[in-house]
Formats: sequence, C-alpha cells, structure tokens
Amino acid sequence: MEEGWTPLTQTLTGHRETVKVITFSPDGKQIASGDEDGVIKLWDTVTGSLQQTLEERWCDTDMALPPDTQLQWCVTAMTFLPDSRLLLSGSSDGSLKLWDITTGEPQKWISLRGPDDRDGGPRSPYAMAFSADCRQLAADGVGLDEYSYIMLFDATTGDRQKILADHPQGPLAMAFSPDNTQLVASYLEGTIRIWDPTTGGIQKTLVGHKDRVWNVAFSPDSTRIVSACHETVNFWDAATGDLQVTSTYPNARAVAFSPDGKHCAVCFTHDMIIWDAEGKAQKTIALRSAAAVASMAWSPNGKEIVTGSWDMIIRRWDITLGDTSHAIGHSARVLAAAISPDGKVIASGSADKTVKLWDPATGDLAQTLTGHQKMVFFVRFSSDNKHLASCSDEAVHLWDGAVGDLQCSLKSDDDFSTIAFSPDSQLIATGHKHGRIRLWDPATGDIKMTLAGHVNKLVSLPGWENEWDQTSVTILAFSPNGKFMASASENGLLKLWDPQTGDLLKTLECRYESMITAATVGLTTGAHRHATVVAVDFSPDGQHIVAVCNDQTIKAWNIKKSLKASKFLGRAVGSHIKSSRPWKEIQTAEQAYDAHFTADSRYLETDIGKIAFESIAASKEGEEEGEGKKQLPVQSDSDSLQNLYVRDEWICYGTMPFLRLLPDFQVVCWDANGNQVVIGFTTGLVSCFDIDRRSLHRYWEQL
Repeated sequence: MEEGWTPLTQTLTGHRETVKVITFSPDGKQIASGDEDGVIKLWDTVTGSLQQTLEERWCDTDMALPPDTQLQWCVTAMTFLPDSRLLLSGSSDGSLKLWDITTGEPQKWISLRGPDDRDGGPRSPYAMAFSADCRQLAADGVGLDEYSYIMLFDATTGDRQKILADHPQGPLAMAFSPDNTQLVASYLEGTIRIWDPTTGGIQKTLVGHKDRVWNVAFSPDSTRIVSACHETVNFWDAATGDLQVTSTYPNARAVAFSPDGKHCAVCFTHDMIIWDAEGKAQKTIALRSAAAVASMAWSPNGKEIVTGSWDMIIRRWDITLGDTSHAIGHSARVLAAAISPDGKVIASGSADKTVKLWDPATGDLAQTLTGHQKMVFFVRFSSDNKHLASCSDEAVHLWDGAVGDLQCSLKSDDDFSTIAFSPDSQLIATGHKHGRIRLWDPATGDIKMTLAGHVNKLVSLPGWENEWDQTSVTILAFSPNGKFMASASENGLLKLWDPQTGDLLKTLECRYESMITAATVGLTTGAHRHATVVAVDFSPDGQHIVAVCNDQTIKAWNIKKSLKASKFLGRAVGSHIKSSRPWKEIQTAEQAYDAHFTADSRYLETDIGKIAFESIAASKEGEEEGEGKKQLPVQSDSDSLQNLYVRDEWICYGTMPFLRLLPDFQVVCWDANGNQVVIGFTTGLVSCFDIDRRSLHRYWEQL
C-alpha cells in the first residue's frame, strides 16, 4: 500500500509525436506543449482540458510564406511573453512564430537567416533557447563548411545579431541565464561552454562529464548551472565555472530549477529526483513509464512539475506529496483484493505468490503471508472476520483473519478456481477448473462433500465415444439464510444447490436469445449462444437470485417458482409453459459487471446505476417471448447512499465518476465496503481510499 497517493495527478493526451518542449504561462493558467510533428497544444491547468491546438504546418493562405517552406517541423523552443497572452515558438525549419493564445492564430512568422546568409541555413537547428526577457533567441546552425555555429537573433524582428563560432558537432541543449548575461551550451563529447551573448565571446569551458550532456539549466538567481549527462549530474558555479557537486546517476535526460531556486528536478529513465540547493537528493518519484522524459517545467508556484515524454503523454506531478519510490507493495501485479466485513483489515493476493495484510487506517503493511506455490488470484474473508481464505491453483490456505496465522490448507487434485464462505462461516465452498464443487469445514480443513458441479456427461453420438463436458466454476455465492448455494460456470449455466445435502435443485441457463432448456438432459440445443455470468447475488429476503451476464442483460429468477416448476411439471415441460416462466430479464444500456440487492430487496445497486428491481419482479408473467427485455434501469428516488465502484479508470459513487485513476496505474482488481475502496494495480501497488459518501450524495443531489 502506498505511503501516500501518487504524485502523478493527471495525464494529458493528444500529441502524436514526442513532446519535445513544455512550459507554463507566467500566470500559471496554461501549459504549452510542442512536439516533433510541429504541433503546439495549450492546456488549462485547472481542468487539464485542451484549449487550443496551434499547427506549425501552415494552412493560412493569407500569410506569405518563404519559398520552398516545408510544412512539417519539430518545435524546438517555446516561451510565453510576460503578459501570458502571447507565445513565442521556434521550430526546426529555422523559423520564429508569435501566437495569440486566445485565438490560436499566428501574429508573426519570421524566417531566421543561417550562418551563410540563407534563410534557415542548410540544416535544421537542433537546439534553440529564448532569453528570459523574450528579446533574444539562440539557435544552432551549420554552414556550408559543415561547421556548427550558434546564432543570436532579435526575437522581435528576426534580425541576426551575432554568429558565435562553435565546433563540428553542435550543441545538444542551450539555456540563457535569467539575468540574460550568459548563454550555456552542452555538447556531445561532454563539454559545456558559457558564452557572453553581448560580446559573443566564450567566457568558460566546463569540463567534468565523460559523455554527452543532454540538458543544462540555470538557477533563477543565475549563480548556478545544472547539467545532465548519460552517467552523472553536475552542479556548477556559473561565475567561476567550478564544479560544486557531482552525483552518479545513469541516464539523466531533463533538468529544471524551481522558481525559488531552492530545488532542482532531474528526470532519469525510471525516476525523477528532486535536489536541494546544495545538490543533495531529497525526494525520488517513480515515473512508472517505459518512455524517456524529453522535456519538463516547474509551475510558477513551485508546487507542480509537468513532463513531456517520448510516449507522447504529458504528466503532471504534485511534488508536495511524499516519496513514492519506495512504496510498499507486491513485487508483481496484484490479482485479488478484499476488505474484511468489519473494515479493519485489507488483504491482497499477488502473482508474487504472497498474501499481504494491511491496516486501512494507516496504510501500514501488517503482515506478509507466504506458503503458496503459485500466484494468488482470489482472497475472501468470512462474514465473522475470523477466517481469510486465499486461493491459488494448487491450494486454498485458511488464515486467521486478524493476525494471519495459518489455520489449515485445502488440497485437491483438481485446480481451484474460486471460493465462497457460507453466511454462518461454518462452510467454505471451492470451485474447480474441471467443474467440480467441494464443501469444506473451515475449522478442520476436512471435505464434507463433493458435488458434480458443472461436469455433464454428453449424450453418445454415432462414431463418438461418451465424453465429459467439464467447464470451470467461475462464481460461488450463498443465499443470506444459507439455504441455497449458487454456482456459475464458463458455459453460461447457473445452478442452485442445497449446501446441506449437496442436491442440485435447479439449473438456470443464461442464453442470448432464449431461456428455454433443451428437452434432452445435459445436451444444449446449439441454436442459442450462452451468455457468461459475471456476477451473482441473492436478495436479502431470499426470494430472488440475479445474474449479471456479458450480453448486457441482468437475469432474475423467483427461486420458489423456479423450484415449483421443476417439481410439478418437470424440467423440459416446466420451462416451456409461459404462464409459469420463473425468470425475468432486463436489457441494460451498457455492460454491467457488478450487482447487489439493497437491504429492502427493492433495488439492484449496479456499477451502471440503481435499478428498480420491482419493475423486473412484478412484470406480467404471461408476456410474449422477448417482451420485458426492453426495460431500462431507472434511478431510484431513495435517499440511501449509493455503493462505490471502480469503472473505466474512475472511482464512482453509483454512476457518478468522481476520482480518476491514472492510466499509468492499470487496475486489476478492487473491492468496496461502505466508505472504503481498495484497488490492486499491475505495478504491485495496493491503494486504499476512505471516501465520504454522504458528502458525495449531497453533491449528487445538487446536479
């Protein structure tokens, strides 16, 4: 479980190429990002919404373009003017553009002259930098002699002011000092040069890196320079050129000082490190992305960092949050998570073969339970909180629900697939991948009985031997009074059992087009496709059972009528008599994945909204086939609190999404209990949220 919620607060998507340049407006209201495709995007910092897209690929026929102008160029430099209304951009076609960010229209287009007095020069500039006062632009260029030059331009007129003799390789990065008295450039072979932009002379050459220097930046007071190399990060005295601090960190790519100069951020392949003024690492933030960071910038208030990456995604980081690089979690993806009924313990199971117990109040790891030989894909607490069951292919381990002591282990020659406790916690049911169901005594670990479950003998056909139809049991659930147990399998069958005797009471088929069972016992007709059952729940009064299916339906049965039809009419006949048909079906507008009855059995709480169950149960028994499927979920006017769900990267209160989960954190599993939500991620992290549902409900009512 993470020590704090991730510093990654938002991801902005829309670019189709690497985000090479990124910056905040001086008033902090906008983020500008430029990519390799020549596209600039403006984002609202409050909502993260896209406000404008500025195309470097010109289509304005009223604007005169230089002859042979190319229509696609990389954005290499950007800066807002002090009033935050205009944006200057430089691109690899050797041009300078001034944008009105309100209209998104260009106000000025200037072609920069190369070192041989030709527009743009013979090769596109790799590095560009604007001065702090936005009056000067530095750009590299290559002459006909294939020698590299740094050129200084008037950013207002585009007039070339000076040509600084450089060397054959050209700079990888450049930056002006905030007081505009120095220009620093970094190079492929590891050197750094400091120029006087007024005289054009070299002030100092800094030697200390052994490999290419990817990026350089000045401190806000112009006294220090930080440089990022393939192997090291160096801090220099800008006046003397002395090396102050050097730290060995591989693959440093982007650097930036905070506005107050007290911190410096450096992005590496997998981490972002925040340094203090003395060059000591203070905080490490896990980037959790395979793509390298290409650009970064601090917000004007110094509380946020924004990064642009090679994966075309912009990420926003709240650096006031705690260190998350050493967050405690699993070493592999989390496959199962559960909250104890009393809300005092959270359990998580993982592909790392362990079960972890957490304190939801503090987020502390209480215990790590070991013993499984394979990945743990299911965890479940008993209703009395005394037992915790963890399930892997080879075994089910029963632990003390409070302290985590191993009580017993359940073994089987058939791989386990799912588990469920009876309401009185006196039975534990296990489903198996070959269709069997077993009932166990959780106190001793002894098998009480084995049910045929979902193993059906197929009817013999000419030329074929008898075969067994074995399908994995996917869901097990007990009725609140413990009189019934339901099991679902991959072939779309829902079965009702008596858990005391092991008798099969009823088989309910979930089909796309019909609920009518074939006359031949154990052999389906093949005329209809089975719908997979994804969730099952009994009503608190024990009268109904519902199944959420993957065909966008929720199917409901009156248990008493279902059993009566089988008893008096026989399975084949009873299922054909419409007046006695015991099931109802509701077609949902979108796929549901979870459903629970409310305490009064009047409604179904689902992840797509609250459904009035009365409209299903009370519909006319004699309606024609297909009628009754047209009903849609209706919102209850009940003032009871909605359940919490995790859906489509959001935590939702009922159907209202209110907290977005970041795409970098892919959800594998989740559980909710009252105000608590626990989520397991592919990264191995487990996050728990304590949410005030009453406040959300008041907000919901105001919408």
